[in-house]
Amino acid sequence: MRASKLIKLWLMITAFWGVFIFGYSIGKDGSLSSYYLYFWLMTSFTIFIICWLTILLMRSYRRQIST
Repeated sequence: MRASKLIKLWLMITAFWGVFIFGYSIGKDGSLSSYYLYFWLMTSFTIFIICWLTILLMRSYRRQIST
């Protein structure tokens, strides 16, 4: 249950940042800046990996407690 909530939250944050940076870069110089797109992708990817590792650690920790 918590894992799905974290993934939904990550998707919402990623979508928000994507729209914000996309709109900002187009409004700034009329073309999508590859730097902002790269920064957004790296940030969202890092957040996703951190959430994923946290979920895996929580699952393994629960298994150790239950056994």
